[in-house]
Amino acid sequence: MKISLLTIGTRGDIQPFIALGTGLQQIGYQVEIVTHAIFESWIRSYGFDLGVGTEPILQSQLTVDKLTAAINQAVKDGQMQTSAQQVGNQIRSEDGVKKAVTIISSVVNRQTTRQDKI
Repeated sequence: MKISLLTIGTRGDIQPFIALGTGLQQIGYQVEIVTHAIFESWIRSYGFDLGVGTEPILQSQLTVDKLTAAINQAVKDGQMQTSAQQVGNQIRSEDGVKKAVTIISSVVNRQTTRQDKI
C-alpha cells in the first residue's frame, strides 16, 4: 500500500516525515512525501517517491506578488496538477484514519508484546 505524507517548510520541518516514512517503509509501505521540489534529491535518497509543490518562500520574504506567483504555478503546472490529482484520488479511495489507527495499534501491540516478554 502507498502512503502519502504532506509537509511544507524547511529541512527541519520535513526531517520528521523522513523518519516516519522510513519506519513505514520498514513495515512494507510505499511512501511518497509531498513537499517542495527543492528537497527532491534528499527525499529520493531515502527511496521515497516525491509529490511536488512550489518552491518555499521564506516568511521574511513573503509578499503578495510572490504568493500570487506560487499559487499560479501550482494551478498551472502540469506536474503539480497530476501529483495533486493522484494524491486526492488516493485520499478519497482510502479510509486513512482507520488505516492509521490500525497501523499505530499494530506497532503499539508489538511493543507491548515485547515488553511482556522482558
